[in-house]
Amino acid sequence: MTRTPPHGTRSELALRHKSYPVTDTHGSLVGMESRADAFRWITEENGPETSIIKQLVGQELVVGYEDELVGQLADRMAETDRGRVPILRRADGALVGLVARRDLLRVRAGVVQHERERKALIRIGPSSAEPSSKNQSG
Repeated sequence: MTRTPPHGTRSELALRHKSYPVTDTHGSLVGMESRADAFRWITEENGPETSIIKQLVGQELVVGYEDELVGQLADRMAETDRGRVPILRRADGALVGLVARRDLLRVRAGVVQHERERKALIRIGPSSAEPSSKNQSG
């Protein structure tokens, strides 16, 4: 997985992304929170005993790993109908990124473009009119 900085201002990113990973004070992933649920939690009168983390306990998480093949992750996302999946480091479970469907489509588009270019080069390759070394006597 390649980590790239997000493009746009913080408010532009907030409008574009629909859910976010939530970590505890130790940086361990607790769950995924939708933007709407986070805004609702912020605007409600919540006491100190009500944390956003308490709302996420028991959430069924789908995660990926930084060394995982993208195809495996895409299959798991499709099977569970997840649009965004937190990416963890296997060694310590630290959150290292987030993959969205849009990211997977971007990777797939790059593979398709590469394959088109490869096929075009094969068609342009050596012509079949060149003499073959098999026909020459030795």
